[in-house]
Amino acid sequence: MKNFERLGIIQLLWVCFFLFVSTCNVCGANPFDDGVIVADQERETLASAAGNPDVSAETLLRLSNGSDLDVKAVAAENPKLTDLLTRASELDILSKSDHWKIRLAVAKHRNTSSDTLLRLSNDSDVDVKNAAKLSIVENTMLKLSGASDASEQLDSLSNSDDFRMRLAVANNKNTALNTLLKLGNDSDHDVRAAVIENPRLSSPLLGSSELDMLANSKYWKIRQLAAGNPNTSINTLFELSCDIDVRDAVIENTKLSSSTISASELEMLSASNYWKVRLAVAKHKNTSSDTLLWLSNDSDTDVKKAAKSSLAKKDK
Repeated sequence: MKNFERLGIIQLLWVCFFLFVSTCNVCGANPFDDGVIVADQERETLASAAGNPDVSAETLLRLSNGSDLDVKAVAAENPKLTDLLTRASELDILSKSDHWKIRLAVAKHRNTSSDTLLRLSNDSDVDVKNAAKLSIVENTMLKLSGASDASEQLDSLSNSDDFRMRLAVANNKNTALNTLLKLGNDSDHDVRAAVIENPRLSSPLLGSSELDMLANSKYWKIRQLAAGNPNTSINTLFELSCDIDVRDAVIENTKLSSSTISASELEMLSASNYWKVRLAVAKHKNTSSDTLLWLSNDSDTDVKKAAKSSLAKKDK
């Protein structure tokens, strides 16, 4: 009989506890904060606390560092970790968790402080480390968006040991041409690819002197951009027409078919060692008779034939 009485008392205590929890939730109070949770070590209660978005950062940290794997798993999914209202001070506390998923969430959170991110960038977990480094890069680029000396800072950041930072600089529209050309020789393929995609390098506003800089790049894809730009000088186009990696881009350059190209410019291009360039010159209506006569004796059959045809039209 006494056993039944004890059982009834225990059940009654549980009912009172859950009524207390429900009342606290209605009133906006936090029943799972320090002091309350320590008094009850039952797994279900701990798990409930670990998943409660109103739990304090200190309590959540303690739960994530506990021995119960189920409780730790629940703690790692706590909405507090992704809530935009979570403060930097709370995230700093949570960054000290033993659970890598919690540190990862902190590393990705936009409210995490620079100091905390810097510490996490040296984390023992690779995913946490990479996420922290990426957040540092994103925060840095965000701060630079309105800076008056953005190009100078970007040039400095282009020397970073972290390829993510160099990649972000290569993608940035405010990065200076000299900096982009430097990154065009980067050891990382993704960084070089980002340089090519940067709209600054293909801008129709680039002048001939800037395009000459592109033409002298060690990276053939940058030279190719110069070869295809109609603002590139004839002297530079001639040099690029002898470049086996980019000479086809010279052929596609609209400057070669432009009605404004002069006879003297076409004469210069007629000396190219690439037969397709000489063929384009042989077919152009602005090519002089002297140049056509010279090309009519070209070593390439197609060039010779085209020059003779164009010369015959001029004689009519």
